Amino acid sequence: MNFVLLGWLLGTQNAKAPMWMVIITNVVNIGLDVLFVIGLGWKVEGAALASVIADYSGCAFGLWCVMRTWRQRNLPKLLSLVSEVSRGIGRFVKLNRDIFLRSLCLQATFSFMTFQGAAFGDDIVAANAVLMSFLMIISYGMDGFAYAMEAMVGKAIGAKSRSELVDSLVATFFWSVVICLVLTLVFGALGQGLITMITSIESVQIEAGHYLPWLIAMPLVSMWCFLFDGIFIGATKGKDMRNSMFVATCCFFGVFFAASSLGNHALWLAMLTFMGMRGVGLGVIFWRQWKGNRFLVS
Repeated sequence: MNFVLLGWLLGTQNAKAPMWMVIITNVVNIGLDVLFVIGLGWKVEGAALASVIADYSGCAFGLWCVMRTWRQRNLPKLLSLVSEVSRGIGRFVKLNRDIFLRSLCLQATFSFMTFQGAAFGDDIVAANAVLMSFLMIISYGMDGFAYAMEAMVGKAIGAKSRSELVDSLVATFFWSVVICLVLTLVFGALGQGLITMITSIESVQIEAGHYLPWLIAMPLVSMWCFLFDGIFIGATKGKDMRNSMFVATCCFFGVFFAASSLGNHALWLAMLTFMGMRGVGLGVIFWRQWKGNRFLVS
């Protein structure tokens, strides 16, 4: 339910409500964890209860935000939307199917990273886990732009406005480049220090340092897949996302097995290729549809 509320609010270009929804959920969770686990000594049961109450608190706040937005924008009553929803349910199911298959491919690559890293040894799997934190930082930095693109692209397609879409693309591209350049510089200058902050085990620090260059190269390579994900989700073009993700996943495994003699370097080369091919695949599809004036046709 919370994911649905977050998606709906973001789709209405209301970024503040989802932010406060997440903040409230986490603050309530932390506060109740302290009360139940430390104060009352309820241990695991207390932590579980705190999580449940926090999720319901976030859900209640999200529902209030939805109702408030609904009234402010004079949206149609729910009953009047039933017939419209029933007509579009087939397309909705297809979109969810395509996004689900895309997510399976994504999870397959990241699960393989963990599985294969473990086969290389304890220090390497631990080092990979540390470096995956860098990838998460990139993801968190770029997801905000992707969410913004989803809402703006959806609005532009609804209005059939090519100029509005171009303005959104240019602005988002500019700030994405800025963020990725900053992350590249931070990883290059402070990467080893960040590794030391994450783990105190010297052997893991050394191993992670060996593969740090792959993460330094990651922001500018992976930027494109986050941007195009936002564009294509906003355009509800799930089939294109599914197909490009399938190709990128095949490239991931192909590169790894072709370069397997490089050990863990092959794993990170495959991940860099995977992120790059996600962007390239969607970029090619976007360019073809844009040149053929087909992209604004949702």
